[in-house]
Formats: sequence, structure tokens, C-alpha cells
Amino acid sequence: MESTVTIRLLENEVEVQDAYCFVRRHAHARYDADPPPPPEALLAAYRRGEVVGTIGVDFTAVDTGELSLERIWSFDPANAPLPFNRQEIAQYGRWFTVEQDVSLMLVYGATIFARTHGKRSVLAEMKPGAARVLERVGIAMLPIQNAQLVLENIEESGRFYYVNGPPPQLCMADLSGVEDAALQRIPGLKGMNICF
Repeated sequence: MESTVTIRLLENEVEVQDAYCFVRRHAHARYDADPPPPPEALLAAYRRGEVVGTIGVDFTAVDTGELSLERIWSFDPANAPLPFNRQEIAQYGRWFTVEQDVSLMLVYGATIFARTHGKRSVLAEMKPGAARVLERVGIAMLPIQNAQLVLENIEESGRFYYVNGPPPQLCMADLSGVEDAALQRIPGLKGMNICF
């Protein structure tokens, strides 16, 4: 019998550092790149006390009024597939899992967390493999037309993610649609153990 997965918002530095070691290890193994700095909020999936997945959630940066992805992507918000109201957008990243079923649980957890903060849509970079995982469960990540990566704005140690393998696209999705699709795929998610 499988053990229960718990999704938790990490609130102390020890938990964040432990989970970020997981992020760093997987970023190096998959992309030979350093991940960006830890996000505002890091959610981790635990099974039997071990981290089996992570997802980061960022909101608008107070100092710049921009989401961090806006610093490395050049695009016209008018080309966004959804309204680009920064106060209503969450940004997802540092999404790594070692168990496929945990992937959707993390996206669902991040979505519930973002919606409790008044967010209506999500902005994320999506490599084709990650996009396929979401498409299979009915989550459409809509590309922002004509978005161009500004490679020189990325730390050199993190650039391999962008230049090795297929490049990511900058995408958006409606959070209510993400939640609905996740619940249709795994009805038990609504009662899942998520701790914020």
C-alpha cells in the first residue's frame, strides 16, 4: 500500500534549505544548470518523511512591481492569452518531482495556495515535456505570443536550462481551470492533506 503524500508550505529555513537541495540536485541532473534563487513560497511533497517533489510560487516583486520572469523574457502583455494584471498573477517554478502522480498534486497545491492569495492566473516557463504532463490531465498552458528570452539577463550558471534541449515557452493558464482539471483527474485531491 502506498503511503500518503502531504503537500506543505515550507515555513522555516531548515525545511526550505532541505527542499532546495532537492531542487538543486534535480536541476543539475536534468539540465546541468543552477536553479534560480528560492521563491517567495516553496511547497514540498513528502512521502514517508522524504521530499518527493517541489513547486515554487512567486507573486509580484515589491521592489520592481514585476514578476521575476519579466526580467528574463521580453514580451508585450497585450499579447498574453489572458488578462495580464500583475496583482492577479502567480508565477510557478522550481517544479521537480520523482513521482509522476505527485506532479499534479503539487500543481493543485500551488493553485489552491495562489487562489487563497487572490490570484486568478499563473505565469510559467514550460519545456515541452512539462507542458505534455499538464496537457494529459487537461491543463492548457497557453503560450504568450512573441515572447523572447533575454539570455544575458540570466545568471550564467542557470543558462543551460534554456540552451540545452528544447527551449521553454512563456505560458499562462487560468487557475480555476487548472483546479477543475486537476480535480477531474484525481477526485481525491480536494481532501488531500495540504498544509499552508
